[in-house]
Amino acid sequence: MSLGAYYKEGVSTFRVFSNSATQIDLILFEADNTQHPVQKLSMQRQLDGTFSVSVKEDLDGLLYGYQVNDIKKKFFLDPYAVEVGQEYSNGAPALGLLRFPSTFDWQGVKKPNIKYSETIIYEGHVKGLTKLHSSVVQSEQGTFLGLCAPEFIKHLKNLGVTALELLPICYHLDEKFLTDVGLVNYWGYNPINYFALSPRLASRTSPLSINHQFKAAVRELHRAGIEVILDVVFNHTGEGTIQNGRAVSLRGLDPETYYRVDDNGDIDYTGCGNTLNTDNPRVVKLICDSLRYFADEMQVDGFRFDLASALARTGRQFNRNHPLLVAISQDPILSEVKLIAEPWDATFEGYQLGQFGRGWREWNDKYRDVTRRFWRGDSGTLGQFASALAGSSNFFGGPATRSINFITAHDGFTLHDLVSYSQKRNLENAQNGLDGANQNYSFNCGFEGDSNDSAVLELRLRMQKNLLATLLLSKGIPMILGGDELGRTQLGNNNAYCHDVAWNYLNWESSDTLNEWIKELVGLRRIMLEITSEEFFLDRDVVWLTENGSELVGSDWNTEETNPLVLRVKSKQEQRDLLLVFNPTDKELTLGVPNLELILASTPVKFKSPFILVEKSFAAFRVNTGH
Repeated sequence: MSLGAYYKEGVSTFRVFSNSATQIDLILFEADNTQHPVQKLSMQRQLDGTFSVSVKEDLDGLLYGYQVNDIKKKFFLDPYAVEVGQEYSNGAPALGLLRFPSTFDWQGVKKPNIKYSETIIYEGHVKGLTKLHSSVVQSEQGTFLGLCAPEFIKHLKNLGVTALELLPICYHLDEKFLTDVGLVNYWGYNPINYFALSPRLASRTSPLSINHQFKAAVRELHRAGIEVILDVVFNHTGEGTIQNGRAVSLRGLDPETYYRVDDNGDIDYTGCGNTLNTDNPRVVKLICDSLRYFADEMQVDGFRFDLASALARTGRQFNRNHPLLVAISQDPILSEVKLIAEPWDATFEGYQLGQFGRGWREWNDKYRDVTRRFWRGDSGTLGQFASALAGSSNFFGGPATRSINFITAHDGFTLHDLVSYSQKRNLENAQNGLDGANQNYSFNCGFEGDSNDSAVLELRLRMQKNLLATLLLSKGIPMILGGDELGRTQLGNNNAYCHDVAWNYLNWESSDTLNEWIKELVGLRRIMLEITSEEFFLDRDVVWLTENGSELVGSDWNTEETNPLVLRVKSKQEQRDLLLVFNPTDKELTLGVPNLELILASTPVKFKSPFILVEKSFAAFRVNTGH
């Protein structure tokens, strides 16, 4: 990086960009007295719009900010600050902490470099993952160091997870309308800086700096063969709008460069009040510098780009060859990490599933919706469900790992709530229940909310198993929502971004676990090379069958009835094919296929050789081919 604060050979150097400023001063503070600056240094403007100043001394431990055009009492956070020493609050600016990098001992641990075809993602929030984990040292629960805990890592390994995807970890602000009612932005999708980590995720008692705490987490996960993927939010910032936002960093330094604006103010493609102007090369540089910092300095393995369509616009139109996407694809470091797009934003034209090119993987909400609808028993879903199982080639070109398949994610119902609530319960979000998706394709299994009815509970467990089986035995890359294996509930809230409370953390004492079920499915997935192949199915690889064993033909796919689906995957390695049976109906299914060996089922299976009877469930069989 060419911007930011550096210390080398006895000289501290500061560089910041602003095309609109005429004067920028560096303001230095003692950590215990930010009311009175200890030094003010004028910065020299260069021809490229960069302001710089050098000081022949070690300023380690001081706080700093930038003053623009000599506006009194206005200090702005360096966009390239790698640590925040004072957080923003009313009357107090956000200030960077000068803690010049010291050597971190990676102990020879390298990145795992897991193939896409072998990747299984587990999504979670740093705090929520270990805050209630009794095996984690109390002072480290809910922090980066909590991710180092052997019992937590063992849990991921036992499930078969190969990548931990973390919700945003960079410094962010809470929206004022939340703090006014005693809530916070728990998820962190309101960034102010793209380098500095959130102090909320640090252990306060550790002698390690926050950056070294995060590196320690990455190192220990890598040691266990688990990659780290970061959810990054480059589409907007927490500074809000021109009219009523907060000038904390970019908006104070150079709003015309960093934000998309028109005559009416900020252009909002994100639903958050502003959109970063990625048409500007300086913004492209900021984003790429941040990504390289985490991929190289922090040894992160990949990134999931929130509302990625907002990043790839030339003017208003989506452009798969946008300069930002090209810069990432051509960068020698960034082109080698995992790149995952959320292929939509808050606008109609922002929905761009399948349009991000071969180097990208994409969150597939079509997969989520049709899988939920199929198991709910919605009519007319058979063909779409089969396509989702086969890798969604109707949306993606090759390879067959382009689709990030998910049933649940941080945004929406948990798996437990998906089969327990038909309606969202968001009143505690203080938005009159208007936030969060209205169309969830959920099903309460006969009773809304908590139930003690054994029949309801048995069906809910079975349906969760059915959904997980579909997820882990589909072509594409599966993503599990952290806590789904533990029966985590958000009490019907499908937009729990503003609740930093116990029910929003993983409940490690839960007895309602699906750990073994997921472990068995992952084990089955790993031996099914036809499922994990980078190639889409060929006609010779699979046969789609009706419940009576006959092959599905054109008219069968167009039925509006709710029917079971049977997938026969032909084995290339042995004399046993694999038969996957998906029955979303309430009827018992008589399967006329001989020589079957049951591998796995979400409900007890009745044998009446050579027929198998199953009801509203998933089952996997091996078929003796005899050749």
